[in-house]
Amino acid sequence: MKLFSSQLELRAIATICSKKKHSDLLLARLNQEHFHYPPAHAAYERVMKLVRTKGEVPSYSELTVDPVIDEDFRNILAASEYKRPIRNEQKLVRAFDNLDKYRKIREVYFLSKRALDKLKDPKVDIEEIMSAMSDKLAVARATVEHEEQMCHIGVGNNSTSVVKEILDGDATPTIPTGFKTFDEKNGGFFKGGVAVLSANSGGGKSVGALQLAKNMYEAGFSTCVLSLEMPKEQYMARFLSSISGIFANKIFLKRCSKDEKRKVKRAYKEFVLRGKEKKTRWTILAPNSDMSLDQLLLTCKPYKYDVITIDYISLLKDAAANDQAKALGEIARKCKVFATNTNTLIIILAQLNEEDKVKYARAIVENADHLWTWRYGESERESHQITIKVDKGRNQHCFPFEVTEDFSTMTMVDNGPAKSFDEDESSGKSVESIDEDGEDNLFMEED
Repeated sequence: MKLFSSQLELRAIATICSKKKHSDLLLARLNQEHFHYPPAHAAYERVMKLVRTKGEVPSYSELTVDPVIDEDFRNILAASEYKRPIRNEQKLVRAFDNLDKYRKIREVYFLSKRALDKLKDPKVDIEEIMSAMSDKLAVARATVEHEEQMCHIGVGNNSTSVVKEILDGDATPTIPTGFKTFDEKNGGFFKGGVAVLSANSGGGKSVGALQLAKNMYEAGFSTCVLSLEMPKEQYMARFLSSISGIFANKIFLKRCSKDEKRKVKRAYKEFVLRGKEKKTRWTILAPNSDMSLDQLLLTCKPYKYDVITIDYISLLKDAAANDQAKALGEIARKCKVFATNTNTLIIILAQLNEEDKVKYARAIVENADHLWTWRYGESERESHQITIKVDKGRNQHCFPFEVTEDFSTMTMVDNGPAKSFDEDESSGKSVESIDEDGEDNLFMEED
């Protein structure tokens, strides 16, 4: 199996050193992992050092006499038959694609080799091996398409379609939160962004996140809740309380009357029907072992969720580090990268400290597009009124708004005149019509 092409790598070096049209674009897309042939790898590293220190790309002939490069490598560069740069744009795209394929082949080859070597050890930690393989495979899959990310105005203009989409496109950039006071001013949370919900311990972060996820699902967006604090049965019990209005502790303790059970079943069936009509999915993922953020996100990725909620990040395997602040900051950064690359909204829950700041890591806030904070104390417990502060919202209005909590039924609702989802004219069967289906048909069939 061929791991690299010396011809292709030398042509790439000649192209980026030619300073012709498209040479900068190729240089922006390449990195050291694309070069395996030692002379080409040395040449690329020298080019990048000169770009960083002097701000300019050397010519190919300058590389052949550069004393920093090994003499044997210089001789190979000078004698190469592949000094002619690629000038055709289509050929340049194909050249990059082939370089990237070789990069992926090498990643998989050396990953497999390292895994086989590890399996030969007297003691084998298979979870560690699989975790390392998962991380490396994610790197192998990554390909940066700079041209698709660059919006040119003027020379080489490619921005017209972006302007048309902004002004006339059907797609909205936000996902409504279901809290009308906030949505009327801001539209919701941005797709491809990170939203942080932060409250003091026992302040109802999980209830707020559950309410948001439920609202977004009913608005037509597929949602997944990563419950790291409780098993799926407990989270499901909270969810059933939230949609039915039956006290959560009654469901937890299996003390529901026959009528209450029937009410839960009706609410459950209605919720399932809404998803089927809108072609959306609600998922609870409650791993029974420590998992890293990468593992959880890779588990979710094939389902193409619109919203992923992490309840909450301090319980991730990655957070169990000596420097927890640094670890949590890195988790938030990875969430932002994943959200941007997949156009997914990620909602993360974090603790609020005594100074009403997000606990442990300022980097969490720096990587967030939205930040809601609130404090729940004795006065809130008596009044059931909570003031949510919108402390951060990129391109949005930041203001406080009031909600009413009912932790007994795991709900948190806007105090504004929000229209209930139950009043949505596009919805399917009402609760009353479901009643007519009879007791035996109240549970939905598994898909």
